[in-house]
Amino acid sequence: MGVSQILELVQDLPRIEQLKIAEAILHSILEKEQHEKTSYNIGGENLSIAAEVLLQDYLEDDELTIFTQLDGDSIYEEGGNLAH
Repeated sequence: MGVSQILELVQDLPRIEQLKIAEAILHSILEKEQHEKTSYNIGGENLSIAAEVLLQDYLEDDELTIFTQLDGDSIYEEGGNLAH
């Protein structure tokens, strides 16, 4: 069955069914793209792809960024010794 035949069938459906089909197709495409982005070899451009894939997790999950609360704190005591 070709694209034009599928479109003809979809056009005969009620609008809500057409929207459900469009949503399912988009979700399928996004899932496939997400899978392709995560099946990479570490290195170069792939690291930036990995960062993009994980960005939302780091924005929403406080456990992944808990140590950033220490940003700006000195790890050295006065005199250059490591703080304990």
